[in-house]
Amino acid sequence: MNGQSYVTGSLVGDLRACANGLDLYASAADRIVELEAALAGLIDDEPCWYDHHGYCQAHFITSPCEMAIARTALSP
Repeated sequence: MNGQSYVTGSLVGDLRACANGLDLYASAADRIVELEAALAGLIDDEPCWYDHHGYCQAHFITSPCEMAIARTALSP
């Protein structure tokens, strides 16, 4: 095997690995967009209010309120 074919073969392998990485990145980015849209559809505008134990009474969710966490996650 001459050095040129090894370098070319190595480069092709590197390019394939890079393309696979880009595909994974694009797939992950698409998945994030889908999850953000789904999460946005689940949150409401009702403000949280907590009892003396720290539990959200507006959403009947434990502390911390997952609704508040979702709002924070979607905020820019």
